[in-house]
Amino acid sequence: MPSKELIALVAEAIIDNPPVETVTDDEIILDWSPTAKAAISTILAALQEPTEGMREAGIEAIDDNWERGVMRPAANSSVNCWTAMLAASALGEQSDRTEIVSGDGAVWDETAPNSQVFQRREQSE
Repeated sequence: MPSKELIALVAEAIIDNPPVETVTDDEIILDWSPTAKAAISTILAALQEPTEGMREAGIEAIDDNWERGVMRPAANSSVNCWTAMLAASALGEQSDRTEIVSGDGAVWDETAPNSQVFQRREQSE
C-alpha cells in the first residue's frame, strides 16, 4: 500500500470518528480516544500483512548480515530486518505531496511538500 493511500485511509478514519464532545456548565470537553483508536487501527491493519516489497527488504537485510558475518540470532539480524521492512512499508515511503480524499469524495492536495496544509482541489463538471 503506498503511503498516500495509507494517509488517505487514516484521514478518513479520523473524519469518520470525530472526538466525543461533552458540554458542562462552564466548558466543553473533547475525548479524542475514539479518533486516536480509529487512526491507530487503520495503521495496524496496513501492517498486518507484509507486502512483497517488505518481505524482499527483510530478506535482503538478513542476507547482508550473513555476508558481513554478523548473523547472530535475535540480535542485529532481527533489528535490521524489521527496520528494512518498515522502511519498505507505507510508513517508510516518502512522497513529495500528499493527497487526501474526504468522505464526501472531495480531493484535498497538500499545498507544499510536508507542509500539512491542504487545499480542496477544484472539481471539473
